Amino acid sequence: MRSRLIAAVTLVAGAAAIVAAQGRAHTLVVLSHSNHTVYEMNPATGAVVHEFVAPDQPHEAAITADGGTVFASVPAAGFVEILDGRTFTEKGRIDSDHFRRRDGKPASPHGMGLNADNTKLYIGTENADVPGVVVYDVKARRPLPAGASGDRQAVLPAPQRQPRGRHRHQDRSNSQDHSG
Repeated sequence: MRSRLIAAVTLVAGAAAIVAAQGRAHTLVVLSHSNHTVYEMNPATGAVVHEFVAPDQPHEAAITADGGTVFASVPAAGFVEILDGRTFTEKGRIDSDHFRRRDGKPASPHGMGLNADNTKLYIGTENADVPGVVVYDVKARRPLPAGASGDRQAVLPAPQRQPRGRHRHQDRSNSQDHSG
């Protein structure tokens, strides 16, 4: 009898936790090009919950599964902002030599995505001398070096169209990160 009571209490507590999780409020992360701001907004009311003003236009965002960190690419400035997802204050910036071209102009860190366990952030470079992807180690808080050990490579060249002749980056190999 006692074990049935414990099982019933556990079942009710579990159901209450599921209902509470489904009923919790969600917010949106909205990026504004016009005033260089990253907003957290309440979608039900349209109210601004938090905001962060970047030094230039934020373009894309990636958010950790727990909502604790927001990454916002700022292509014209040549870096990615790291924001505390609860307060929208700056925790740091991701910078890489691959975010700058040889002529000193930004290589436009742009599209981003986190892997499934939120340990790596993949950042595309739109206007780089060699377009590719920089892999940022979220736990170590640094970009992985090119040619990192194992099956990882920090800069993964983007596929290139080769209309005729040999492309200048044809001998570059692609490797994929299979660790997460």
